[in-house]
Amino acid sequence: MREENRRLSITSEVITAATASRHLDDLLPVSLEKTLALLDFDLGGAYLVYPGSDLAHLRACVGEGHAPARVRRDEPPYRYVLVDGEARFVDRFQERYPGHDDPAIRSFAAVPIPGDDGPVGCIAVASRTRETIPEDERLILATIGEEIGSAVVKGMLLEELEAALASANRYLDEANAATEAVNLYVDILTHDINNANTAAMGYLYMILDSAEEPTREVIRKSLAAIYQSSDIIRNVSTIRRLMLEAAPLQLVRLEPVIRGMRNYYADARIVYEGSDATVLADDLISEVFANLIGNAVKFGGPDVEVTISVREEGEDRVAVTVADTGPGIPEDLKPRIFERKERGVTKKSGKGLGLSIVRMLAERYGGSVRTGDRVPGRPEEGAAITVTLPRYRPESG
Repeated sequence: MREENRRLSITSEVITAATASRHLDDLLPVSLEKTLALLDFDLGGAYLVYPGSDLAHLRACVGEGHAPARVRRDEPPYRYVLVDGEARFVDRFQERYPGHDDPAIRSFAAVPIPGDDGPVGCIAVASRTRETIPEDERLILATIGEEIGSAVVKGMLLEELEAALASANRYLDEANAATEAVNLYVDILTHDINNANTAAMGYLYMILDSAEEPTREVIRKSLAAIYQSSDIIRNVSTIRRLMLEAAPLQLVRLEPVIRGMRNYYADARIVYEGSDATVLADDLISEVFANLIGNAVKFGGPDVEVTISVREEGEDRVAVTVADTGPGIPEDLKPRIFERKERGVTKKSGKGLGLSIVRMLAERYGGSVRTGDRVPGRPEEGAAITVTLPRYRPESG
């Protein structure tokens, strides 16, 4: 009974000290210190085995003497402990292992630390004075190894989680730094290209006034290419903002936005119908109409006519339709027209970004977009694209 009480008391002290910490760098040294002090050993080491490794690595060392930094799992005396999961006790150690690095060791014990799929490590202790390890101390050591197993496994999992989190944060920091660098380069490029485009358009318009055909036609084509370049830059900037910024919705009157786009495409024939309406959107809403009108003008040809109509749709929605007299949208393309890179059968250049941006913005505002025909059932007579947006109505009373 006395030996049983001693075993329970020592085990309890070691387990209480070990489980006071979640981190292995605290848990393992404390366990060893308690074990050595209570059982009168001189040297102790805690070894852990990590997945995919044939080595057990020293994670804690306490006492007088030197413990190897790593040991092979398949070499004695650790093979029995780390592979077979059996406690190993060696009396008269030098007689059994005469060539060991530490000739002062007289007795040695190693007990496994159990995990879910076998030993995850071991506790090893040694004495420089005692030739043998009594049976009751062997039971105590084996119990200590078993009892701290769950705490050690949790500590190893915590380390894996912390390492994974640190790695993820490192990659995230690197990705953020790369994104900031890319954004800086894009800002510089878009700024400089816009400046160059503005200057080029100014010079071309100056020449256009005094030029004669066919020079005027070449200048008009050059201006069209520059406008396309500006559209691409605007779309890239819009996509960046959509990806990087949230959408704090605000009140936006549609009529000034649409009239502003009509002025931008001053050379196109654009008719605006319907009354004004206030919707919930942000300052990117102009890109909806810039892309819809720009597509109609680009694909409709020089004689295209564009009609923009605004009407109420239900109690809380506003529908804006941009219709044109161009070639229309084939039936098989309509379900995919708002996907990126979908441009239909056309020789016109472009990456299919415009209508994709229209859909992204409409959804950003809690609305939707759909495609149809200017004349229902006759797609060859022109397209009609309708954007539905949430309408703002002031509260009455």
